[in-house]
Amino acid sequence: MLDRLQVAIDYAIEHSPIDRINNSLKKITKVAGATGLALAGMAVKTGLSEAMDLEGFRLTLETVTKDVTKAKELMQWGSEFANATPFENKEIVEGITKLTSYGMTAKDVLPKVGDMASVMGKSLDQAVEAIADALRKVWASLNWVISVKAKSILIFA
Repeated sequence: MLDRLQVAIDYAIEHSPIDRINNSLKKITKVAGATGLALAGMAVKTGLSEAMDLEGFRLTLETVTKDVTKAKELMQWGSEFANATPFENKEIVEGITKLTSYGMTAKDVLPKVGDMASVMGKSLDQAVEAIADALRKVWASLNWVISVKAKSILIFA
């Protein structure tokens, strides 16, 4: 009789809803852990990629400015400017690098270029390139980005 009772208790424990829920939770925990690990790996990869890009821009700035201190100051300003704008840090630093290499003072020009890009719904890079093209008297890009005709600019020049 006790054997039958023990078998019945063992069966009930083995097939109880609580046991099934517990097993399901264990499986969910394993899947969630694997997913979290995969997401963490992707975040590390993205962070390293961004850091490598910024390091490349820093080196380019040092080459363009021929001054490590000035390049460092521009990188710092770019980071602060990025925090105050909707643009990503990478976009800002890339814009600073390009404008500086084109012979412009990025601290003076970039805020205006950023405003232009925002108003026109264009990327910061497109706006920077349009300004560079305008300086090289290549009006097609400027016309495409901000709908300005060369004739209009020459009237005010």
